[in-house]
Amino acid sequence: NKTIYPNQPSGGDFRVMTCILSEGSHRRQTVKLVGTNRAQRLIPGQITVGKAFLIDQQENHISHIFDGCLLSSARTGACAALAVSFLGQQPSHVQVVGAGKVGFYCAVYLSTLPGVEKMTIVDRQSDRARALHAHLESRLSHIRLAHTERIVGASDVVVLATDSYQPLLGRQNNPAQLVISLGADTLDQAELEDDWAALPVIHTDSRDSLNYGDLARWHRQGALRPEQLADLLDLVRDPPPKTGEQRLFVSTGTALFDNLTIGYLLRNP
Repeated sequence: NKTIYPNQPSGGDFRVMTCILSEGSHRRQTVKLVGTNRAQRLIPGQITVGKAFLIDQQENHISHIFDGCLLSSARTGACAALAVSFLGQQPSHVQVVGAGKVGFYCAVYLSTLPGVEKMTIVDRQSDRARALHAHLESRLSHIRLAHTERIVGASDVVVLATDSYQPLLGRQNNPAQLVISLGADTLDQAELEDDWAALPVIHTDSRDSLNYGDLARWHRQGALRPEQLADLLDLVRDPPPKTGEQRLFVSTGTALFDNLTIGYLLRNP
């Protein structure tokens, strides 16, 4: 369950994401309370602020606390890597648009995929793109890295990890095989032009994504039907053939994947 509460004075929001996952007699109960930090005065450079909690199944006290920004960023980067694994067609050049923490985790995880040889870091703030490029150089020595202020025309995959409120990318001006949108996860953010709604299938992390960002706008306009969506579990159960058609994956965040990520972290301290 995910509930967003807009905070109009700050231009951001705060959200509560709860999940109970039962595995036999064991229940993993998680709650994430995070905010969208548009102002970034007290905490600069961090768009997501807050904490995630593991609730003890017997006594319902908080047994573990996780940094909400790092958990969300790592989970989102993992979703992007899964999307490329299932929907990409042996991509060699990946663009990551947005040089924040989500962009960092996307870059690190995508660099582990077979065939990825080049990565371009894109940010309108050239100093941010340059800083992330420099930070990744020591970690991704096997990848050719570049940085730029604008989306480049030729790449196999474009990952949008921004805080934009205006569409950044349309189908007609983008030759990439696969576009992944990760940043439009609130009620009014946007990363994609309306022409993407014409795709016969749009892949998402969860069907709940229909309630946020670009998908919600298209649904309100009548341009997108719920039956056009296929979620990440659909991809795992029935991967589509890797043809040459253009594909789109949208992630707006889900409490289930927060819960699964916390479970993974507990098993791999």
